[in-house]
Amino acid sequence: MPATIKLSTDQLKELHKIVKPILDNKGNITGWRGITEAKEHFHVKTRQTIYNWLEKYPRPPERELRGGVIPKKVLEFEETDAWKLLKKHKYSPEIKNSLMQAWEMLDKTDPATWTISQIESLRKEEINGKHNELWFQETDDIAPNHAVNLRRALKGLKAENVHEKLLALENVKKGGAGKRKEWFMETEDIHKLIGEIRDLNVLTYLRIGLECGGRPISLAGKTDSRGRPFPHELRLTVDKINRTRHAILRWENKKKVWARAKFQDSTLDFLDKYIKDHNIAPDGDIFPFNQDHYHEKLKSAGIRAGIVMFKKPGTGAYTLRHTFATQGLAHNLSIESVMEQGGWETADVIMAYYAGLKEEKLDLEFLDIKPDVTRTWKSWIGQFDQHFKDQYQKILTEIVSRKRIPTAVVQPKVFRGYSWGWVKGMLDHPEKIRPATLLVWRKAYKMHNEGKTDLQIRHEMGWDKKNAT
Repeated sequence: MPATIKLSTDQLKELHKIVKPILDNKGNITGWRGITEAKEHFHVKTRQTIYNWLEKYPRPPERELRGGVIPKKVLEFEETDAWKLLKKHKYSPEIKNSLMQAWEMLDKTDPATWTISQIESLRKEEINGKHNELWFQETDDIAPNHAVNLRRALKGLKAENVHEKLLALENVKKGGAGKRKEWFMETEDIHKLIGEIRDLNVLTYLRIGLECGGRPISLAGKTDSRGRPFPHELRLTVDKINRTRHAILRWENKKKVWARAKFQDSTLDFLDKYIKDHNIAPDGDIFPFNQDHYHEKLKSAGIRAGIVMFKKPGTGAYTLRHTFATQGLAHNLSIESVMEQGGWETADVIMAYYAGLKEEKLDLEFLDIKPDVTRTWKSWIGQFDQHFKDQYQKILTEIVSRKRIPTAVVQPKVFRGYSWGWVKGMLDHPEKIRPATLLVWRKAYKMHNEGKTDLQIRHEMGWDKKNAT
């Protein structure tokens, strides 16, 4: 059978039953298994013939995933002139969410043709007799985040009268600073949240973030379009742990300085176990995903736990920072200590957003009335130790049971996880991707949208068996 022959559908199916792709952790084909078996099966002279066929037919002849998985409304919006101009915008994901909601409220009028009166109507509680989805009850106005995204869209469209249209969204009211004082968890909320965590790395992130108050970007970093962390300092690696000083070195990207946050011994012991169980190298990343991943995971866990606060826009990974500052001040940490631990530049933000004095503290300072129980920060944060240990063991047992492998190799040595934002970006530009790679990642992304964990996806796709990456 010559290498140039056009294989039939049945022959292609046969070929791909025998030969399987070897994928790296980004879904790229790095090689093939079963080349020799295929050579013998098809009675060809060289292995190169099989490679030639695979280069021409990198995937089996199966039906592509139907576009019907994308809601009709989304497909319709993506056909508007406005979105065709804005889809490559720097802030396209944020813009799309706000713009599509506004487009639907305005009877699906193409945003490129909006009038000033239509834009002004977005600041009213009702539009055409329907509740305005962009409305923010607390300020009696359009939500500030939606206003920002719509202004970005209008600037990107460069439409007629753009200056006047931007003025229609100026001076949008913002929620008072006091509103964010509610963005912290009480003791019972934290216990509920721990019980809803399903991934070991998310559980560890919760414990570290709760105790140090670091910004999400300083703990998990952000990634570029290829999934690489930047700047390099944002990688929270094992070698940044200093047991002698009970501290973890953390890069404060906003201040461009290093911070040395202090941790309880029990927390560092917990972290040591996590590192050992995951075989993380001395210069390896403690958290394999970026800040967006942990924001989404904590938010969904908080909603499952029934914590009402997590239904508010903006709550998620950042809630740990608010909780640290609020509870730290309530449990006898000085403002100076809170500032140093969490990386705040001045006390102004802490006083505006977190420092709400409780009545028993006022009674103590003004009337010398001592509370029944004086609880220090160490005792308050220490009360969660056992719950963290129990939940860790529960998750670990489930993983070991599912994979039927020894605890010491629960997760491959260099497994870095998946950046779903990167995957979505890749799937949005299928013309740049090999068909085989595209098919594989579409299947994985569908599992992700169905709510499966990254470890479940890795296992079901068979990636944990094919190679260590």
